Amino acid sequence: MPKTVDTLHLEYFEEGLKFLQEQPKVKKSGIGIISISKSGDLALSMASFLPNIAATVCINTCNANVMFPLHYKNTVIPGFVGNIKRIKVTKSGILNIRDILNDPMEKEETRATVIPIERAGCRFLFIVSGDDRNWNSAFFAEQACSRLAAHGKANYDLVTYPTAGHFMEVPYMPHHPSGLHAAVNQVVAFGGDPKAHAHAQVDAWTKDGWMDDVLKGDIIIIISSSTMDMSDASALLQPPRLFFVVAHVRARAAPPPTDVSRLHRA
Repeated sequence: MPKTVDTLHLEYFEEGLKFLQEQPKVKKSGIGIISISKSGDLALSMASFLPNIAATVCINTCNANVMFPLHYKNTVIPGFVGNIKRIKVTKSGILNIRDILNDPMEKEETRATVIPIERAGCRFLFIVSGDDRNWNSAFFAEQACSRLAAHGKANYDLVTYPTAGHFMEVPYMPHHPSGLHAAVNQVVAFGGDPKAHAHAQVDAWTKDGWMDDVLKGDIIIIISSSTMDMSDASALLQPPRLFFVVAHVRARAAPPPTDVSRLHRA
């Protein structure tokens, strides 16, 4: 993967899936995806357009294609871009970007950014944090579930941790309440009560049993847009039952607001 991204082509990931399926010890179906943050909308797109995806786990993600266009054959899903005027500055001086993305279904021009997950034949597990300061992941997950239900589907589960923050990483990883965000090139709040977040990380990864029930022991692909250590994840998920393809998806840094002192202080 390139160090920075300004567009995505789903064929790149389709090629990876085909490579896995060509391996002699890999079944032709039953591929699962675990994703977090920005990579979650990529996982939703893979499930919607690519064959043989049996299960998709999205942790604190958005149901729209965030930031840059996604291409697949003759289809282009535009990027869902935030409004930097909604950025607030906390008393400690770091940015609160939670409201930078609004409802993608609110305006006609942004509805095309919503991923058509009703096309998918897999099961979905949405894991969300109530104190996610990166964006309103609970709202996006509920909207995704409502979209599936509106199309007569019940192939989804939703799990909420009310006081956890954005980066729900593997168990025992340190709580990540703030950090440099590539999209705004500034330090932002990610939220979460430290103790509650730690407990949530442990509990969330027990949902691997949900993946087991769906996949019957086949492949899980992990796509990450965070700094999580996938060697820790592989230990938790116990190979050789699983194979891993790890893609760190990072957005190209956008210019920061010219004068953050003029932003509203929360």
